[in-house]
Amino acid sequence: MIKVEIWSDFSCPFCYIGKTRLEKVLSEFKHKDDIQLVYRSYQLNPKAPMVNPLNAYETFAKLKEVTPQEAKAMFQNTVNSAKKIGLNFDYDKMQMTSTYHAHRLAKYARTLKLEKELSNKLFSAYFEEGKNIADKDTLIDISKSLGMDEIKVAEVIDSRLYEKEVSLEVNEATSLGIEGVPFFIFNRDFAVHGAQSEETFKHALNKAYKDRLIPEDMSDEDDVVSCSVDGC
Repeated sequence: MIKVEIWSDFSCPFCYIGKTRLEKVLSEFKHKDDIQLVYRSYQLNPKAPMVNPLNAYETFAKLKEVTPQEAKAMFQNTVNSAKKIGLNFDYDKMQMTSTYHAHRLAKYARTLKLEKELSNKLFSAYFEEGKNIADKDTLIDISKSLGMDEIKVAEVIDSRLYEKEVSLEVNEATSLGIEGVPFFIFNRDFAVHGAQSEETFKHALNKAYKDRLIPEDMSDEDDVVSCSVDGC
């Protein structure tokens, strides 16, 4: 079994795009039954608010010291990239809030073998549906759609459950030298950084399956696009 670990944050557009590209390639991969995807936590902005009175353009403008108009123009490239793979980003509705509870809830979902499904719904809720994924009721509704127990989900959100699991993964990212996401590690042999092309992911899967050697030309396959640690 080949393990592919994906470090990402639910507030990172490139994480959603990159993960979607990899999962699409994997669905068509001849040896997909030999590949195990493992989702790892990473927080781009641990200080993000639980409720954000500013819209996405104002939030990004403040973070990057640009105007809201400039922020909107910058977002358009991401919207276009997402649309090519069937994702409909809506920055007009997007709420840039904390992903802390969402990460802890994802670790609980892992115990139910639902982490992939919950992660997809959290990304969609954040980027496409304009939902606040720091909000307790929102997280309960998302979880219930997967058949997760409402009482247990509320208990996780209201407590510090799975905090250790999230912290361990965030700290491991630091120890591995990961400074931006998405970051994909193939069987602890080599890594692919950024929302790479489907061809790059196909190449990585084939290399991992065939010989597990570090692909010398990986960095030349496509332009690397990622978020920095201080936010997208």
